[in-house]
Amino acid sequence: GGGTRTLGTGQPLGGIPPGSGGPVRNAGTIDKSGGGTVNTGDSSITAFNNTSNSHVNITTGTLVMNTAGTDAGNYNIASGTTLEFNGDRTFNSGNSFTNTGTVLFSAGGTKTFGAAYTFVSAGPSLSLTAGTISAANALSIQTPFNWTAGTIAGVGTLATSGITTLTSGNLNGETGHTSG
Repeated sequence: GGGTRTLGTGQPLGGIPPGSGGPVRNAGTIDKSGGGTVNTGDSSITAFNNTSNSHVNITTGTLVMNTAGTDAGNYNIASGTTLEFNGDRTFNSGNSFTNTGTVLFSAGGTKTFGAAYTFVSAGPSLSLTAGTISAANALSIQTPFNWTAGTIAGVGTLATSGITTLTSGNLNGETGHTSG
């Protein structure tokens, strides 16, 4: 069943004591508050799955998802906050990113979009600093997009209409660089 869990700095995610391990399935609401950073790996979580109709709200600080998982729920990322994914992740139909913070794909791993997806202009900015974004269908980025490293692969159509900054990266096997 669902419910609400509030996390402050240094608190384990999902109620799993540090070192005990195991997967977390969010079927309710998780509120990340209290400033600072919470890492899913701090609790030895093996996977974090944000299920359909569930919510993760980041109101202050940074939430780092450094475990694998599958998402079909909502991530609400307030202005000035960051939601960081630095492992393998699958985003399915129903997944959404809202509000005006930052979604950061970092530290390797593949972030796979199982359905066509649009990062809407009123939503959070997107940064790719390592790893791979993979999408079998169209991927549209209308929000500011900062691409400093990493790969975008498998995209049926990639469209960026927000401010896009490309420092270095790989698109379908071709290396792209901007000139200064």
